Amino acid sequence: MNRLAPWALVIASMSCDGIVGSPPDPDRDPCRGGTCGCTAATEAAACGAHQYCDASVASGRCACVAGYAHSGDGCAWAGALQDPGLAAGAWTAVGGAVLDPTATGGVDPGEARFSPDALCALARIEQTVDMPAFAAAEPLVLELAYKDERYYRPLPPPAIDVDQVPMGVSFGGGWSPLPFFPDPGFHELRICVPEGGYAPRGTAGPGAPVTFAIGPYQQPEACPSSLIDNFAVDHAALVPARPGECGTRPGEGVNWDAEGTGGWTFDVTGSSSGDFAEGLGVGGSRAARLRLAHRCDRAEMTATIDVPRVDNPVLELFVGVGARGNATISFAELFMTSVFEARSAAAQTRTLRMCLPPSLRGQTMSLAFRVDGGGGSCDDAMNLQMFVDDLHVVDEPACATSERFTSPGFEQGSPPWGAFGLVSEFGSSGVTVRSAPGEAHGGTHYLQLESYGRCSSAGYILRPTVPASTGGGPALRLFAKVGSNPDAVTTLATLGSEPQILAEGVGYQRYTVCLDPRYAGRPQPVYLRHGGGSGACNDLDYVQQDAQIDDLEVTADPACPAQ
Repeated sequence: MNRLAPWALVIASMSCDGIVGSPPDPDRDPCRGGTCGCTAATEAAACGAHQYCDASVASGRCACVAGYAHSGDGCAWAGALQDPGLAAGAWTAVGGAVLDPTATGGVDPGEARFSPDALCALARIEQTVDMPAFAAAEPLVLELAYKDERYYRPLPPPAIDVDQVPMGVSFGGGWSPLPFFPDPGFHELRICVPEGGYAPRGTAGPGAPVTFAIGPYQQPEACPSSLIDNFAVDHAALVPARPGECGTRPGEGVNWDAEGTGGWTFDVTGSSSGDFAEGLGVGGSRAARLRLAHRCDRAEMTATIDVPRVDNPVLELFVGVGARGNATISFAELFMTSVFEARSAAAQTRTLRMCLPPSLRGQTMSLAFRVDGGGGSCDDAMNLQMFVDDLHVVDEPACATSERFTSPGFEQGSPPWGAFGLVSEFGSSGVTVRSAPGEAHGGTHYLQLESYGRCSSAGYILRPTVPASTGGGPALRLFAKVGSNPDAVTTLATLGSEPQILAEGVGYQRYTVCLDPRYAGRPQPVYLRHGGGSGACNDLDYVQQDAQIDDLEVTADPACPAQ
């Protein structure tokens, strides 16, 4: 056999210090292939999983990326977020959140509490840690325990007193809305870490700093006098995902194509059911399916989308509903929309493409799909079905998402599929995107709020992403044209602000509404309302009245508060 000369052994031990006669370096690869040398160009071949080439050492060495440590013959996840129980001082409280290390908690001692004033101030807790790029890591999960109980007090019928706000998480900028829970206890969630929770794509070396923040997703509805008094975080830790728990590529959640068995949660009652069915998906493939047996049964299925860090994120899915079915999609309980305009005597299918807001880049959000049977007797047999396939997020340049607003010129179709927002209609009214020669302020499309009678209201909630203050406070500017309406009134406002009444009969005018700088990185609701007017609720003599909105821009305005 071949023998090494004594001097060769000496050289080998010198070039691989820590391998011969010393304990293993926790940040070190044990000389893969008999050599410790590597360069950035040879990193992929020379270094193992979760490693990079550390060029600060002579001849280079393979070392573990951020969050990993040497274990046996490779690198294993060692953790990144410190103080998962929120009791050891590693987290920073901002905006009035209170860290209490002596609190009993739910999972472990210690918690962060949010008073009503702190919720209105958009308080948060945050921690910045070094994270690897997704390509150098593995699917990770944020273990989170929190409570966000709604305030609910019945009043004399039909009124009720309600205040609510969802918990939110920021993975490296932007914000992800989390589910509501109606009871007072802590609830434990496992959230697949989206791309925003890792170092940016193409990051060289061990990784880059990433800030994780937890707090209210937006201000409660009753601010500045919120009634919510049971809102807290108890536990936050990053751990490896279980096999098959998370997707393997940004933009695709686990079982996004319904060809597997996990990734979807079915919530059904009575004799209704949820499953995966052959022949209903794209090209006759499998799809996630709901079947509603009787009218008052519950039939719902939930999945999570993983939004990659791309310029123009678009949610794409294939969806269908059986004859006479009504299908809806709820977006993290922020708003709900019908998939099809009306029930049909025949089955309906379509591929939906929805421009997502910039605040969701690199974030995550749950979607709930429901099928219902409408009004009637609970004993009525319905046998309705809804099915979904190919639920994923892609980069679509046609979406033309700006840095702060989705489809600012409403060029991508009717809401909410073109412009990400909430439509609210009451009585004889409508909200739609229209295209008519000479009617748009710019481009060819515009948002139109329409009233067809008194006692009606057409509303739209815009959700611009608020920037950090530079050169003035953040503001939303838009152009609006309101007809000479004898009855209707159109207003623009944010939560708690005095509504601006939009001028009538003067063509397109530019309007500015100040945004709250505390929303930086979050989407702030801005309310457009078009009321049909007061008087007798008789539409026979009413002529349609409308308001047109176009060309939105988020900017800085010296007249707006910067903090």
